[in-house]
Amino acid sequence: NGSSWQLISNSIDLTKGYYKWNAPDTFATALLRMTLASQNFQSDTFTISKRMNTFVGFNCSDSFLFFWNRIPGVSTYQVYRLGDKYMEPLFITNDTVAVLGKQANPSLYYAVAPVLNTKTAVRSYGFDYSNQGVGCYIKNFIVSLNGATGSLELELGILYKIRSVTWEKLSASGYNTLQTISTVNSVLVFYNDNSLSYGVNTYRVKIELQNGQIIYSQPESLYYFGNRNYIIYPNPAEQYQPVTILLREPQPTLIQVFNSAGVQLYQKMANDITATIPAGILSKGFFIIRLSATGKTTEALKLVVY
Repeated sequence: NGSSWQLISNSIDLTKGYYKWNAPDTFATALLRMTLASQNFQSDTFTISKRMNTFVGFNCSDSFLFFWNRIPGVSTYQVYRLGDKYMEPLFITNDTVAVLGKQANPSLYYAVAPVLNTKTAVRSYGFDYSNQGVGCYIKNFIVSLNGATGSLELELGILYKIRSVTWEKLSASGYNTLQTISTVNSVLVFYNDNSLSYGVNTYRVKIELQNGQIIYSQPESLYYFGNRNYIIYPNPAEQYQPVTILLREPQPTLIQVFNSAGVQLYQKMANDITATIPAGILSKGFFIIRLSATGKTTEALKLVVY
């Protein structure tokens, strides 16, 4: 505010018409003063700041959330929204989180800037909240096979108002709870399933918010062969849907389908890690799938079509 000054340089060559100065790494308001002979020339007050980073926390059907890190010494922030052509001030907040309803805020583009002593500093880059790879609280949900263990990894967009996270696994009777985490302290959450079933293992995540709202992830599956070389799914299968066969190793394999009377109904050669029995080939009933690979014992798997 002009009460004290720090020397930048005392040997400026005015014939160049300019001077380059590396501003300090800070968020503050400042003035510049040039002393020439016995005269002082003082600038208006300006801001020194870095460009802020913004992050999307969730993108749900009715609302979205974005946030930014609090800057030491800064208590006020200006939020912007893209208008017809330019970024326009939307509101000023003392928080570091913005939750906006989609109906009242149809624009996809937003930005944030710190406010320093009533002066707006450098604005963040404008961002499209719908294009940041974040869904409704869930950023990533990955299921992978690690030996005989199913490794589940959840990355959340934000912890804002999350009451609990529950891992669930699909069974014949529906989804069953594997574990509930009542206190979630990190956006990265992990779980290991050491009780894999032969075939398809399907999981989902249930997120409960403090207001009781429930959010489910998309189901994710892994395929566990155990000590076998093939997996058939779905099994049981509906009559008019294709049936997929997974091979542990991609090698030429003869696939033959027999009905309960031992009559061959279909056969094909598989040369990849997956093969398909087309929809409509099989009627309702019980079938035997025989798989024969060069140099390996022939295996027979059961299939039920309903």
